Amino acid sequence: MKDVEQYPDDYMYERAQRLGCSKSGIESALKRLGISQKKDLRASKSLSYKNSDISE
Repeated sequence: MKDVEQYPDDYMYERAQRLGCSKSGIESALKRLGISQKKDLRASKSLSYKNSDISE
C-alpha cells in the first residue's frame, strides 16, 4: 500500500521490479487491496464516431 501511495502512476511491472517480485504477484496484491488500474478514456474504443472529432 505504501508503494501505491508513493508512486500512484507506476505500471505493475515497475512495482514488481522495485519490490523484487512478479507482475502477477503485484496484480493479485492490488486486487486484494481493492485497487484497480486507471482507464484512459481518450484512447477508449468505446468512443463512438458521432462523439469524436473524426469525420467519416
